[in-house]
Amino acid sequence: MNNMDKKVLIYCRVSTQQQTTDRQKEELLKFAAENHWNVEEEDIFIDVISGFKKREFRPEYVKMLERVEYGDIDIILFSEFSRLARNATELLEQIKLFIDKGINLYFDKQKLWVRDSNKDVGSIILLHVLAVMSSYEIELFVERSLSGKITKVQAGHGGGDERAYGYMHNENKQIVINPIESKIVARIFEMYVGGYSSIQISEILNAEKVPAPYVRKLNEYKKNREAKGLEVKEYKFDTDNLKWRISTINRLMHNELYKGNRRITFYKPDPTNPLPLSERQDREIVYEYSEHVESLRIVSDELFQQAQDKLSKAHYNKNNAVRHENLLKHLMVCGECGANFSVGKSNETSKNYISGGRTYKCYG
Repeated sequence: MNNMDKKVLIYCRVSTQQQTTDRQKEELLKFAAENHWNVEEEDIFIDVISGFKKREFRPEYVKMLERVEYGDIDIILFSEFSRLARNATELLEQIKLFIDKGINLYFDKQKLWVRDSNKDVGSIILLHVLAVMSSYEIELFVERSLSGKITKVQAGHGGGDERAYGYMHNENKQIVINPIESKIVARIFEMYVGGYSSIQISEILNAEKVPAPYVRKLNEYKKNREAKGLEVKEYKFDTDNLKWRISTINRLMHNELYKGNRRITFYKPDPTNPLPLSERQDREIVYEYSEHVESLRIVSDELFQQAQDKLSKAHYNKNNAVRHENLLKHLMVCGECGANFSVGKSNETSKNYISGGRTYKCYG
């Protein structure tokens, strides 16, 4: 088989929009041309995603694997190790997958060919060494990034808490009060302490068409993806369908940031762990940031504490299963949020309800 007949694929991958696949693509196409390999546009796979995710989150990589499974592929070109995997173990596993299918791999940055392990023992030994070094470089990069985040938070920059309802970041990326949302926050506390329940507050805000907290976040996500040139993503909820919920109201009133207390916990990064952050257990704490910032206060200490006292009392006294017959509570599930339906007062004025004004509804 001459070089022109070899089937060659190219895989490119970037972690942020600040990087570009153009350089990777051009350099690998140049390398292919120097070796007289013909690479069609359909043979180039490019993923633009956030970093440190396993291959099931890389749609183009999955497509390439399908081509490998059903096509007669001879060579795959990568710009460097990290484009294939983010740690030594995963890298070696993926390389073995390709080698077992008789595919030769080339990593441009390392100037390394990986061919049949039985014929190219030297490359395999070198590969193991470079794989470990590459994994170490990534871990070092992540730790340095964490150190930078801690330094920025100490300087007043957002550490994720700027995404809390009622806050935003200014042009200097520092957390500040959102002048519009903060009024809603103060109103929620005042209404709750004044005698309104979480259910009533959520119904009032929805009736007034006050945008729910996640609406701003969703709009920001869409705007950022558009600015980065990423394709439109389908979200579970559209902004028109997002509503204020009881759980939203209760979580909001537990946030001490509203009285000016910033608390951020930084955990030791583990880029090799495939589990989502919310599912990881026994994570090692690196640093706990705690500071009172009066300029971030939205409610007084007294109002905040009154709300906590009422929330605690409501939680202690909550026993709907005893006070009201609720036979279908664990059988009826909301199609929007997944929460169980509960019996509550109906907003309908019709007298056709045999239940006497009570109906099943979602309080999630």
